[in-house]
Amino acid sequence: MKTFAKYQKGHKVRPAFCELLSTCCLDIIAPIVQELPEIVPLLLSGPNRSSKTLPTELVRVQSPPQGTGEEEEETKVMPGAGTAEMDNEKFRLQVLDLMKEIWDRANKSSWRNLVMVIRVIPKLQAVFPGSEYTEYFMDELLTLMCSGNAQSKAAAAQSFCLLLSRTLYSFKRESYLSKAMVLAQSSSCYARLGCLEFAAAAVDTFSQAFLREHRVLHDMCELAADKVAKVRLKFVHVASRISGKLREDLLSVLVSQVTSLQGDSDRVVKKESEKCVLEMKQGKELPELGETDATREKAENELLALVPPIRQA
Repeated sequence: MKTFAKYQKGHKVRPAFCELLSTCCLDIIAPIVQELPEIVPLLLSGPNRSSKTLPTELVRVQSPPQGTGEEEEETKVMPGAGTAEMDNEKFRLQVLDLMKEIWDRANKSSWRNLVMVIRVIPKLQAVFPGSEYTEYFMDELLTLMCSGNAQSKAAAAQSFCLLLSRTLYSFKRESYLSKAMVLAQSSSCYARLGCLEFAAAAVDTFSQAFLREHRVLHDMCELAADKVAKVRLKFVHVASRISGKLREDLLSVLVSQVTSLQGDSDRVVKKESEKCVLEMKQGKELPELGETDATREKAENELLALVPPIRQA
């Protein structure tokens, strides 16, 4: 009965919860949106809140006639596996539609609300086993990396990388990775700035082997020769930020590009590049880098092992 009781409670709360998210101002429901990764699983019925089947509840009750001394026991099947799972899927779709609606409202709200919603997106990924949620928001985050302000660009890049790191199929992962890296060749300097934010977030998310294999830093380094001084300056700042998180072979690629900017025509870029080169030469590799990188590489290999084999025709 405990499973059925939880199912009933969650089932009753869902309509009011969805109405609250859809009708209230984003400024008011912001604290609730921040807690969605904890709230939504609680509203999914039963102790097992994944997409797996719930157990059917069997309850024995007495059937009439009563008082005759000939009561018989009858087995009734309570709403369990089928009903709960269908309701779960319906609720997931409702939450997905609500998240899309909240995203649209956040884009028209303050940048603080937008950054808050951006940070919630990867935390909710586990609630949606399908690819619709991930693909929709990866496209949206990619667009925001090209058009948002500095704070929203950085948050979008970080969430994009987190979603990317949990994408099961490698061909989809590589497709979105190429979409992010091609921003380096965009005619818009805002898109090229977004590519730099993506590279910085990738260093914080992926293993050195992944960065090396997909030439993330090599493509980023092409922006050291960008025609716009603001992009070159951003490159120097990103290089300074990530230099302590790189192994020697990747760091040498970065140092050579930053060194080339010491003779830059822009006074600010020249000054910042000289400062950055000095910091990188004197700086030391983070002590926990080896352990962190090994953990990331292990997680990436485990993710690849989960991919089902492709059937041959």
